[in-house]
Amino acid sequence: MGCNSGIDAMLRFVGMVGFCLLTAACATLPEVRYLRSSLTAPANPTVTNAQGTLSATKSKSLLASRWRNSHVDIAALAALEEAATGSPLIAGNKVTLLYDGPQTMAAMIAAISTARDHINLETYIFDQDALGIRFADALIERQRAGVQVNVIYDSVGTIGTPQAFFDKMRAAGIRLLAFNPVNPLRLLGPWQPNNRDHRKILVVDGMVAFTGGVNISSTYANSSLFRSKARRNAKVGWRDTHIRIEGPAVAALQWVFLDNWASQQSPDLPDSNFFPPLKEAGNKLVRVLASAPGGDYDIYKAYVLAIQQAKNSIHITSAYFVPDAQMLQALNDAARRRRQNHFARSDRQRPGVPCGAILLQRNAGQRHQDPSAANHGPARQDRRDRRRVGDGRVDQYRHPQLPAQL
Repeated sequence: MGCNSGIDAMLRFVGMVGFCLLTAACATLPEVRYLRSSLTAPANPTVTNAQGTLSATKSKSLLASRWRNSHVDIAALAALEEAATGSPLIAGNKVTLLYDGPQTMAAMIAAISTARDHINLETYIFDQDALGIRFADALIERQRAGVQVNVIYDSVGTIGTPQAFFDKMRAAGIRLLAFNPVNPLRLLGPWQPNNRDHRKILVVDGMVAFTGGVNISSTYANSSLFRSKARRNAKVGWRDTHIRIEGPAVAALQWVFLDNWASQQSPDLPDSNFFPPLKEAGNKLVRVLASAPGGDYDIYKAYVLAIQQAKNSIHITSAYFVPDAQMLQALNDAARRRRQNHFARSDRQRPGVPCGAILLQRNAGQRHQDPSAANHGPARQDRRDRRRVGDGRVDQYRHPQLPAQL
């Protein structure tokens, strides 16, 4: 009888949490219908690198060289985005695009194995399955080797993960933080169950960083339909995109992780060399944007601004396409400008998701539907020269979010 009472109490608690998650009020989005006219853009975008902020002359020269083949004025658009977000472009990065879970997990675990000082991991889902256990074991091995490992995981994204899974990591010395606990008794601040952490960040030794849409779950253990070599009678995974970054932009992602840790009123992290000197590693320009509840909605403003300024096409891929009225208006206005807006929705979607996947289309007129695996990867391409990869979803209900613009 006591056992049944405990189960009933748990079911009531879960039901209450589910109701609150569905009914919790969302923050009001900023007015962006006239965003461009309200901005005062700098004459040239601000560009930083490993040595600091470049002079206006050097910035202009670098951008002219980097974007010399662009068919639109990318520098002017970058200046507008800087005015909207307050974030500069960061030069001198090497960016590697990772397709789906297998590529991403292999690259992240390889980076973890080389760690010598610290590992900072932030994720929405961390499942106790074959892939999750493999990932956790890799973190535990490094912690036991003297590398400080710090992990932020979302308490809703991991609601199905047994506490013993995290206790094992904690017992090994790993610092863990459950973002915004669902249980109000574990909170230090107000209970806001709709505020979730959908970021996926991994920073190793402050030298290499990963971000994108891939969670730590066996749903990503296999390639998606169009990436799988054996397309017949083969198990396919979720479609997603991640990136590996080396260079000065790593420090920006490191700061995002540390700021989020501090925002949860958690104990200070052990001293580590979080910000080592970073050298230029490539020629990619990156802008790192992060949004959080009650913040300035930088990602949202950047998305809408890009849509408003699109000249030729808008290509979006997102598993959660729940746009608000202003974003829909921006898309409709773009369509009325007789531009190409191509959306391909997957017939299969993640349970509970109101909209299907939207697949990235690179060429006008091509439409491909993936009937076998959910497209879970947020990315957007509004011009040939500018792409965003990350977890900034086209969904007014999800935050914090973080994309890196390439």
